[in-house]
Amino acid sequence: MNESELIASLTNLHESRWEALKPTDNKSLAHYKKVFSTLWRHTLQVDLVDRRNLLVESGKPTSLVGVTVTPVAFGRVGQNDRIPAVLLTPAASNETVVVLAHETGKSNYLSAGGAPAGLAKGLVERGFSVLLPDLFLTGELADPELAKSRNYAEKPYLTYNNRTDGQERVQDLVTACAFARIHARAHHVTLCGAGRAGLWALLALPAADAAAADGNLLSTASDEALMAQDLFVPGLRNLGAFEGTALLTVPNPLLLHNTGGLFSLGSLRGIYAAVGAGDSFREESGRLSDAELASRIAGLVPRSMR
Repeated sequence: MNESELIASLTNLHESRWEALKPTDNKSLAHYKKVFSTLWRHTLQVDLVDRRNLLVESGKPTSLVGVTVTPVAFGRVGQNDRIPAVLLTPAASNETVVVLAHETGKSNYLSAGGAPAGLAKGLVERGFSVLLPDLFLTGELADPELAKSRNYAEKPYLTYNNRTDGQERVQDLVTACAFARIHARAHHVTLCGAGRAGLWALLALPAADAAAADGNLLSTASDEALMAQDLFVPGLRNLGAFEGTALLTVPNPLLLHNTGGLFSLGSLRGIYAAVGAGDSFREESGRLSDAELASRIAGLVPRSMR
């Protein structure tokens, strides 16, 4: 084989292995989850977080009209990570926390005076607590010089098992979901990602009970798109990429919007229908407005918690 033939052969080998394990019913879904939950943790380099390894700092809460705004920070014991965030708690709160992430950080959902804005405001008005984290190298953690030094193509950065930007952000979302359950005492955690953060949220789906994610018009068939600095994860296609991760969460509710019809979702639709949860999966080709998203997210939560 020449170079291109060898690449094609290896690609077909790995794709065929994943295709052979795609679930079609409850029994095969259980087997898929058993095999691929381990692969998900390995590929994304995810550390699961519980009470024993969660660190939390809470600042002084501020009471505004109808909502309490609390600055917080959280991370994992011994990992030197500290994720700044804001927790918005409505006066009449239900038992759901929405972890709301944006590629520019929490400021996207806060007014100049620190009050909830945009989608965060719409969710708080519906009785949802909202956690706004600054993920790796976003918001307060933005560091242009450090970001430039993490160019995977120019040096063997990944040789020593360092996490990529995408892996770091997925871990931050997993930690944020753990914070919501443990510290904010959520009985139900919904993960919502906007813009590029929608793609990171899709890779963190197993940490949540439901999700609403922005597909960011990404073509999942494009290797070049998956090699972007903020998204690259070695071995992601072995996991089935976004579709493979989403299969791990069936039958949990999932709303995927702004796909432009470019996402590979055939297996996902099929297995949701096969396990009797067809209504729990929705795809929208266009991008939903904040008002539409707030309404749809409310629909992802069990009626008893709305």
